[in-house]
Amino acid sequence: MVDRAASCLELDFSASTFSLAAFQEDHADANAEEADRPNRIGLFLGATTKDGHTGFTIGLEYERRLSELIGVGAVAEATPNGREFVGAVPVFFHPVGGLAFSIGPGFSVEDGHAHFLVRFGVGWDFELPAGLSLAPTVSYDLTEGTEDAVVYGVLLSYVF
Repeated sequence: MVDRAASCLELDFSASTFSLAAFQEDHADANAEEADRPNRIGLFLGATTKDGHTGFTIGLEYERRLSELIGVGAVAEATPNGREFVGAVPVFFHPVGGLAFSIGPGFSVEDGHAHFLVRFGVGWDFELPAGLSLAPTVSYDLTEGTEDAVVYGVLLSYVF
């Protein structure tokens, strides 16, 4: 009976070791692939809610991955009526899977007046074929001298 328990224990241990090794190989492959393609550029389509009004928003976003967890980038967004333009330079944090948090300084130009802002964001990348991804995102612009804004929508991006 003791020998049978010992052999089961050995079998379980070797299976766990094999699973861990397979996980490490897959994780290493994903990291190597990311290292080969550290750039991401995307088109943002969504809405901005500010001062009790909501308007269509379009933008561009770029990120350069510095490591598996950290990236830096640039964001430029505008409302089609030309009422507001936002630019920011966020730092991206990728703690797990497609989850991304961002924070960074920026500015807002509204009706000819510039305002300093800090943008906080969160999103989740869903990978698509051919290096594309689709990410629902939400950002909060803490703006000096004017009302804060909530920006939400989807980002269609390409990794290269």
